[in-house]
Amino acid sequence: MTKNELQTLCRGVFNKNNEANFADVNAAVLNGIREFYNVDENTKLSSLQGKNFSEITEVIDEILPQKMQEVMGQFATIKSFARNEEVKFVLKNVGQRRVMSGVVEGARGGVYEARRLDDKELTISCKIYTCGAYITLEDLILGTRTLQELVNLIVDGLTQRIYGEVVKALRGVQTNAPSANVASAAGIDGDALTKVIRVVRGYGAPVIICFETLAAKLLNNVATAVTPNVNAIDLEEIRNRGYVSIYHGTPVIVMPNYILDETTNASWAFSEKDAFILPTVGKPVYVALKGDGYTTEFRQPSGSVEMNYHRMMGIGILLYNNLGIYRDTDIVAAEASDDNEYAY
Repeated sequence: MTKNELQTLCRGVFNKNNEANFADVNAAVLNGIREFYNVDENTKLSSLQGKNFSEITEVIDEILPQKMQEVMGQFATIKSFARNEEVKFVLKNVGQRRVMSGVVEGARGGVYEARRLDDKELTISCKIYTCGAYITLEDLILGTRTLQELVNLIVDGLTQRIYGEVVKALRGVQTNAPSANVASAAGIDGDALTKVIRVVRGYGAPVIICFETLAAKLLNNVATAVTPNVNAIDLEEIRNRGYVSIYHGTPVIVMPNYILDETTNASWAFSEKDAFILPTVGKPVYVALKGDGYTTEFRQPSGSVEMNYHRMMGIGILLYNNLGIYRDTDIVAAEASDDNEYAY
């Protein structure tokens, strides 16, 4: 089994044409991994030392932008850059009369700042992000976990970090957006939210990005005497997922939140009080993946090895006064602490 043959098998896991033969494809990958590394289910842990994910990591690097595009493609442009390449997005079809600026990470400890762009290029700085895969080479060899599970864990972990950076960047927008782009109320003020959506719609089809607590309050009520005055499709969505997918014609995307203190389950990473309204035409969020990913080993006391995936990434947001923010003051903010860089 050559390196190219193993990587071809691994790519087949993510080929939609192979979904009907999912079990067969995974079995082929399992056999390919065992043959390539010259191991089997009876191999001792000690003999796995020095073996790593490098060949598989190259496939993950190919798949990662595609998988992230599936998750965030409605509002984000995702692009890969070589390690020695300047991370720069060339902006096309920029209106000459629109004030153009970018929100990128500044020099002061990760604070995002708005900067005027004098040309049609958005330059983004990158830093290393780490995702614990929690699946070892041993797991893949034994067949207890699959390559698809590994990639999904990495995509979910990095996507969570990107969402965090997007929220940090959008937090900087609040102080720079025109008053017409910002609204707040205790609960959901439909008229105020609609006005913000209308402003954003002037720049492209809008999408609402928020957290579950706020999303659960978005209802397509109709001012009639009919009971119930909510569409049956909405009622079915609320029953199945807890929130509607479309609010008055505007798609709703719910961002993930996660618990920081698993002892009390009372501390969340993000405040859920803000909804960000973004245009999907001329996507305002830019995500850069720089260089190749790489894995490092973290050895557990049991002798097993946890593989951590590292990737250089950067986030930027393009502003034409085209972003809107609605804040529900009834929702409690997240707790700020040294471990919570995303609280606001």
